[in-house]
Amino acid sequence: MSAVSSRWSPLVVGVVLLLLPCCRLLALQDPAFTPPQLLLALAGLLFSCYFSFRKPGKELDGLLHPWYLLSALQFLWMMLSLRTSWIAGEGILDLLRFGIYAGWTILLVAALRLLPDPMRIVSRIALFTVLLCLIPMVIQVVEAMNHPKGFFVDYHLSSFFGNKNYYSGVLILLLPFTLAQATTEKSGWRTAGRVAVVLVVLQLLLLQSVAAWIALLAMALVSVLLPGGVAARLKLVRWSAGVVGVLIAGVFAISSYSNYDELLIGKVKDLRQGGSIAERIAEADLRNENSLFERELMFRNAWLQFRDHPAFGAGVSNYRMLQAQYGVGGTPHLNSGHVRFEHPHNEYLLLLAEQGLPGLLLWLAMITALLVPAWRLMKDDQATSPARQAARWSVTGVAGFLVLSMLAYPALRPMERMLFQLHAAILIVVVPRTIGTNLSLKAGRRGWWLLALFFLGSFGVLWQRLGSELHFFQSLVWQAKRQPERQIREVRKAAGYWMQVDFTTTPLIWYEGTHAFYRGEVAKALPYFERSAQLSPWHLRVINDLGTCYEQLGKRDSAVSLYERGLRITPHFVEGRLNLAAAWFNAGRAWQAAATLEKLDPATLRKAEREKYTTYARVILSAIARSDMNAVRDTARYFPWIEGFQGWQEVLIGSKGDSANLKRAIESAWKQAEARQ
Repeated sequence: MSAVSSRWSPLVVGVVLLLLPCCRLLALQDPAFTPPQLLLALAGLLFSCYFSFRKPGKELDGLLHPWYLLSALQFLWMMLSLRTSWIAGEGILDLLRFGIYAGWTILLVAALRLLPDPMRIVSRIALFTVLLCLIPMVIQVVEAMNHPKGFFVDYHLSSFFGNKNYYSGVLILLLPFTLAQATTEKSGWRTAGRVAVVLVVLQLLLLQSVAAWIALLAMALVSVLLPGGVAARLKLVRWSAGVVGVLIAGVFAISSYSNYDELLIGKVKDLRQGGSIAERIAEADLRNENSLFERELMFRNAWLQFRDHPAFGAGVSNYRMLQAQYGVGGTPHLNSGHVRFEHPHNEYLLLLAEQGLPGLLLWLAMITALLVPAWRLMKDDQATSPARQAARWSVTGVAGFLVLSMLAYPALRPMERMLFQLHAAILIVVVPRTIGTNLSLKAGRRGWWLLALFFLGSFGVLWQRLGSELHFFQSLVWQAKRQPERQIREVRKAAGYWMQVDFTTTPLIWYEGTHAFYRGEVAKALPYFERSAQLSPWHLRVINDLGTCYEQLGKRDSAVSLYERGLRITPHFVEGRLNLAAAWFNAGRAWQAAATLEKLDPATLRKAEREKYTTYARVILSAIARSDMNAVRDTARYFPWIEGFQGWQEVLIGSKGDSANLKRAIESAWKQAEARQ
C-alpha cells in the first residue's frame, strides 16, 4: 500500500481526535453509536480512494504486522459465528464495525509511518481534543454548582459522549498522550501538556467513575514497571505518584463533601448480605438496586451462555438476545420487564459468550502481538528515545483499555475503541521492523481499492441503519405525545433488515401489535406478537403480551404456558403473575390462582399493581369460599374448613380485611378453623 504523504498525517489523525468527538446526533438516544461509525466509514472511504489514485510510492516496507493477520482471523471467525446469530442483520452490523476499526488501524499506520516522531504529533492534536471535550463539562459544572440536590451525588455530568462512563473512558485513553506531552516536550508544549494532565485528572474525579479510577491506578503502576533507563523511570515514578496522589486526595475530598463513599460501601455490603444470584433473582429486594448486583447478574448470564456454547460461542450479537433465558430479576425495576442488558460490561465475557474460547484467544493474541515487541523495544538500549517513550505511553494506554474492558464496554464505544486503535497504530509504527514476526505482503493500489470497497459497503449499510434509528426515535416522540397513528407510521419506516429490534431487543413489529391490541383488534394483533416472539423469544413484555392475546382469543393453555415461561425468566414478574392467576381463575382453577398470587410480596408492589393484586385476591378467594361451602354444606366433618373459609373470606373481603398479605390470611383462617373445632 502506498504510504501517505506526511502532510496528510495530521488530517487522518484529526478525524479521530477532533471530528469524531463532535459526531453525535441529539435526535438519537444514548447509546447512539451509528453516527460516529458512519463518519469513520465515510472518512475511511475517502482516504482509501485518495491513496489508491496516487502514483505508487514507497510501500509499507512490504511488511504485514502480526496484528493485521490476527485481525483478519478474528474477522473470519466472526463471519463463521454469523451462522448462529439470532438476527442476522444485527450480527452483520457488529462484523462491519469490527472491520471498520481494523481498517482504520491500517489508515493510521499509513498516516503515522512517515512521521519522524508520531507520538509528538498525536499528542499535540490530543491537547485540542481535551479542550474540545472540556467545553460542555465546564458548562455543566457551572450549572451543577447551584443544583439543589447536591453536585457530587445526584448531578450526572456528560460530554459529547452521552454519559459519564463513556466520557471517563475517553479521558483515560487520552491521558497517555497528555503525559507524553508533559514529559517529552519542551517549553510551551510541555506546559500545555501539564495543564492538560491536570484537567483530565480533575474531570475523572468529578465524573466519579470507579472503573476509570481503577484503570488510572493500573496505568500508573504499568508505566512505572515498564523497562527503561534509571533516570527515565525516576521521572515516571514522580509523575505517576503525582497523578495517583491527586486522585486519592480528590476521592477523600469528594467523600468528605458528599456521602459517595457511604453509597459505595453500602452497595458492597448489600451485595455480600444477599444469597446466591439465583436466589436473589426471585426477589424484589431494594438492596439489589445497585450497579454491583446488576454486573454480577450480567457476568453470570454471560458465563452461562459461554458454558452452553464453549467452542463456537452463541453467535455474534447474541448476548443481548439470549441472556434473559438464564434469569433476570431481583429488583422492582428489573422485575417489570422493561430493562434489558445489551452488554455484560466485560469485554472478555462478551467474547466468550458470543465467539467462544477461540474468539477470546484471538483477541488476546492481538494484544500480545502489540505488547511483546513493544516490551523488547523498551529494553533495547540501541533504540531511539522517542520510539521508546512512544511505546511506553501507548502500552500504558493499552493497559488502561484492558482494565476498562473488565468493568465496562470500551470496545463497543466508537471514541474509546478508536483511541485504542490509535495506540495500537503507534506501537506498530515505532517498533523496528527487525522486532517481532513480520511477513511480506505487497498490496499497492489493489489493497487500497479493497479497503475502499469495504468502507463503501459499510457506509451503505450504516446509512440505512441510521435512517431506521431516526424514524424509530421519531416514533418515540409521537408515542410521548400520545399520537399512536403517527407513531406506527414511523415504526413501519424504521423496520427493515438492518433494524428489526430496538436497543432493548424489543422487536419493532411488537409496537404494531400493541397498537392493534389496544384498539380492540386482538385477532389482528396476534400475528404481530407471534412474530415478535420469534425475533425475541425471552423478552418478558413480548411473552406476556402474546399470552394475553391468546387468553382473550380463548387459547388458554397456550396463554398459561407463556405466562409460566415468563415467570421462569423473572419469578417476581408482577404483571405476568397476575395474568397467570387470572388465567387459572378463568379456567375454573381458583386454588391454583390463589397459590400463584401467594408468591407475590405486596410490600414491593407499586400502587397500581397493589390495587390490581387486592382486586384479584378478593375475587379469587371469594370464589373459593363459595365453592367449598356449596360442596360440603351437609358434611359435618368439613365444618371447620367451612368456618375457616368464612373467616378467610372475612379477613380478605370484609371491613377488617388485610389483603396486603395472602399468606398471613391463609394461616389466620386455618387457625380460626382449628379453634372453632
